[in-house]
Amino acid sequence: MKSEIVVDVSEELLRAVDDWANYLSVSREELVVDALESYLRRKSEAKVIAETREIYATIAPEDRATAEAYIPLIDESLPAFWASAAMQDRVEYLLGKQRDIGLTKEEEQELDLYEEVDDYFSFANRTVRDRLG
Repeated sequence: MKSEIVVDVSEELLRAVDDWANYLSVSREELVVDALESYLRRKSEAKVIAETREIYATIAPEDRATAEAYIPLIDESLPAFWASAAMQDRVEYLLGKQRDIGLTKEEEQELDLYEEVDDYFSFANRTVRDRLG
């Protein structure tokens, strides 16, 4: 079931949304929904991490060894930063086109940008895991 919401935004923000939607070849609605889902997912992850730290702080020192045995399980269950579905679809399209007929110079630059974003996501994921581990 879908519901509709109406939100007032500045013209500047609307232009930025439209620019990104055009750049990613998605509709304005798809971009906004994806951005909201991503934002809420990050907020939820931050809440889980904060609650985990609070709980961990209450564990008596003699019980911490047992608690630390569960860290690998927690680490495996932590959600990671990842590209949006729209971005993944676009990268798959570009890679397929690159393989089949080649890319334009603009598309090559776009694919390079996605690779750079992927590097940042990898760095962020490593940083989060290092800080929690």
